Amino acid sequence: MKRRNPRWGCPPIARQIALAFGVALDKDVVRRILAVRYRPESNGAGPSWLTFLGQTKDSRWSCDLFRRESATLRTHWVMVVMDQFTRRIIGGGANDGRSMHWTPIDGSTLLHLALNFREREIFDWLLTRGADPHARAALDGDGFGGHTPLFNAIVCGPWPDTGMTGTLLERGARRDARASLRKFLDWIANPHWYEARDVTAAERGRRFPETSWINTEACVSGASGS
Repeated sequence: MKRRNPRWGCPPIARQIALAFGVALDKDVVRRILAVRYRPESNGAGPSWLTFLGQTKDSRWSCDLFRRESATLRTHWVMVVMDQFTRRIIGGGANDGRSMHWTPIDGSTLLHLALNFREREIFDWLLTRGADPHARAALDGDGFGGHTPLFNAIVCGPWPDTGMTGTLLERGARRDARASLRKFLDWIANPHWYEARDVTAAERGRRFPETSWINTEACVSGASGS
């Protein structure tokens, strides 16, 4: 039935079997049978999408980024990475969308987020899957953003480690990439926006008002390559 109607999914096949033979068959049973018995004919253009998914079923990760409101009505960003085969949580984290992240994450890539959440395993996995170490975050309506993952590696909280920074630079991240960023400083007596315009990652790190948030070793590495 699947060979005659290759566009049919599991639910239509289950319904057709029930209609023709009077046998109630769950769609998941059809799915399991097709996974074992059905192999689409090759047209010379490589494996089908179904075959590809089947071959990688034990090595796929899914990543989700979403926002949630806390009991005090503050917005938090949450990132979760899960192994699809074992359903094991590979990693994840949460931070305050306004003040608890150190470098902006709006409009950024998963590589930016892995650095922001200090997820080394996810960071390495993304790079092996072709993540761009020089990818730029989106610009907002005021022209802020456009920062590369190197910015997130330097202004990232007290984190004296150059491992991820070194990997970024080895993969081609540019030290001279410039961006304009702003951060709302809401823990001081007079909360206000701090702006850094047209700066490199190292320059922003040296000028950032909260020195305890600077990965000083990464800042030196990002500036000089040491």
